[in-house]
Amino acid sequence: MLPGPLFDYQFRVIIIGDTMVGKSSLVRYFVEGSADTACEATVGVDFFARLVQLPDGSRIKLTLWDTAGHEKFRSITRSYYRNAVAALIVFDVTNRDSFSSVSAWLKEARLNMTCPDPGLLLVGQKADMSGQRTVSLDEASGLAEQLGLAYIETSAISGHNVEACFRSLAERVYCLLMAGRYAGMSPAWDGVRVGRGVNSSASAAAVRLTANGTEETEGGSGCCS
Repeated sequence: MLPGPLFDYQFRVIIIGDTMVGKSSLVRYFVEGSADTACEATVGVDFFARLVQLPDGSRIKLTLWDTAGHEKFRSITRSYYRNAVAALIVFDVTNRDSFSSVSAWLKEARLNMTCPDPGLLLVGQKADMSGQRTVSLDEASGLAEQLGLAYIETSAISGHNVEACFRSLAERVYCLLMAGRYAGMSPAWDGVRVGRGVNSSASAAAVRLTANGTEETEGGSGCCS
C-alpha cells in the first residue's frame, strides 16, 4: 500500500460557535469543495482533515474538529479544546444572536485551550445572504478588533473566502510555531505534530518538534511578535 500524502506538520483546529451558523457547511466546503445545502445540526463532534501548502512550501495537515453548538453538547465539545492549537469562532451574519455569542465563545476557548497564544480567527458565515444581514461588515470588524482577532467573511454556498479562511489560520499557527510560542508544551499535547514529510523549509525551521512531541528552539523568526 502506498503511503498517504506527506506533510510537515499537523495542526489540530476546533470549530466553535452557536448551532446552525454554518460551521459544518464551511468545513465540508473546504474539505470536499462543494456546498452541502442539506446540512443538519452537528451532534457531538465531527472530524475532517485536509492538506494545505503554505507559501514557503511547507505542507500542513489540518485536522478539523467540527463541534456542536447546542448547549446540551457543551460538556462533550469542551473536552476538545485542550489539544487544539487553533480555533475558528463562527457566527451567522444573518443571525444577530449568534453574533452576540461571539465573546462568550472566545472566553470559553481561551479558558479551555491549554497552549499559549492559540491561533484564533473570527468568521462571519453566510456572506452570500446579503439581503438578510443583521450584522454589518463594519460592526463585525469592529468587534474583532476590540477582541484582538482577525476577521473574515465566508460563504459555504459560493465558496467565497473559504480557502482563504483556513489558509490564513494555518499560516498564523505556523508563524507562531516558528516563533517558538509552543515551546515547552507537554509531550501528551496533540495540537501540533510532526508529519511524515520534511521539506527544506521545515527542516530548517526556527522551532523543531522532536519525535516525542516536545520542541527545541533554534532562534525565533519574530514573524508573530
